[in-house]
Amino acid sequence: LLGKQFRNAVRIYFYELTKGLSGAAVIKVRAKWRNDYGPAYVLKIGRRDKVQTEFRNYEENVEPFLPPNTFAAGAQVVYSGHLGAIQYKFAEDANKPLREFDEFFQHEPVERVTSALRSLFDDTCRYWYASPDPEFKNLIALYYKALNLNDEKLITRIRQIMWEFDPAQPRLSLPDEPTDLINPLYWLQANRDRCTVKVYHSISHGDLTGRNVFVTEQGHCWLIDFYRTYRSHLLRDFVILETDIKYRLLPELFEKAGHPEAYSWDEYRAMEESLCSGELSHVKERSPVVCKAAETLITTRSLANDLMARYHRDGDNIQRQVLLSRLITHLNVTRLKHVKPRHKLWALGAACLLYTSPSPRDGLLSRMPSSA
Repeated sequence: LLGKQFRNAVRIYFYELTKGLSGAAVIKVRAKWRNDYGPAYVLKIGRRDKVQTEFRNYEENVEPFLPPNTFAAGAQVVYSGHLGAIQYKFAEDANKPLREFDEFFQHEPVERVTSALRSLFDDTCRYWYASPDPEFKNLIALYYKALNLNDEKLITRIRQIMWEFDPAQPRLSLPDEPTDLINPLYWLQANRDRCTVKVYHSISHGDLTGRNVFVTEQGHCWLIDFYRTYRSHLLRDFVILETDIKYRLLPELFEKAGHPEAYSWDEYRAMEESLCSGELSHVKERSPVVCKAAETLITTRSLANDLMARYHRDGDNIQRQVLLSRLITHLNVTRLKHVKPRHKLWALGAACLLYTSPSPRDGLLSRMPSSA
């Protein structure tokens, strides 16, 4: 595959980046040609059928919307018998560092992190959001399809972390949160008909995790991995990024620091309260990395709210969509293989506590507007 991609190169140099969550290999490559070195590329190698789908999505949903100097500048693909390799060439000078968002988040101050996310949504993806299409859709069905979910799958995975879970009961108690809470899966089943609303569709990356975002020294963002890129709910990428930061990136950073147990339910609950209130006072005495995550996610939520307000005039409809998109993507965390069981429990707890005041008993689910 490397030989096909760099057929006329004199020599190639490459190193492996963090493996994708799907198992695909991701490498950074730079080739030496007859006269000099060329630019750097990112190469993703995976199953032939998946690479074919990704390249088709790239041609249909990415290439026509490339802003100058902010996205992948181009892509090409080659195949062997069972594998494929898709090559992304980026727009800026290859001598400038290219870093995964995970690493960028870990080492850069929060001001740089939030600035990069603003660049991602306002510059890199701006043409995706420029002309969304309005439709009446059932948001539960829309997100179930996007995430390959159904009630039975969620029930099975939740019972793996909480064997006594009963989807027919309207309320539940979690091991780390003994307060009696609304059962979010019961609520979804009971209120499915209330969740058909006017939504806006735009092209969405579909797997917007820190491993698929690359950031330059100047804070410009590029994306890779377009296997799930197609038209979907306007908030899809925002809520997926939020759960990736909470339940994968943060635990990994604590593990790298050598004290994984420091990321406790108390730390997480404080961050959740900050997100509910939009203020950092709840986390100011917590770990610096939790403070950084809280401020990053407050910025992400603000960008999402601004985007929704740009197209919707109905505040209740915005509230409904924001709630449901976060609710279902938090429940989706319970089935992700790379997330540890205790963090899955926290995600289930967040699905019960979403957007509450600092000391609630229920959650916004109990106060959601009833009219469709």
